[in-house]
Amino acid sequence: MADSVKVGTTVQLNSGGPIMTVTYLSRDDSNKCDCKWFEAGKLEQGTFPIDALTVTK
Repeated sequence: MADSVKVGTTVQLNSGGPIMTVTYLSRDDSNKCDCKWFEAGKLEQGTFPIDALTVTK
């Protein structure tokens, strides 16, 4: 999964939720990425483990 994720990839949490855009990938062994999405017209952001995400189409 980590190989298929890059900045600009759209993802969703494995448990569901909004479709998010990857905006930053960690360069260390933490395998985390920053994502941004809109909810109720407001820009939200969060950091997630790549393994907790699924690439959307």
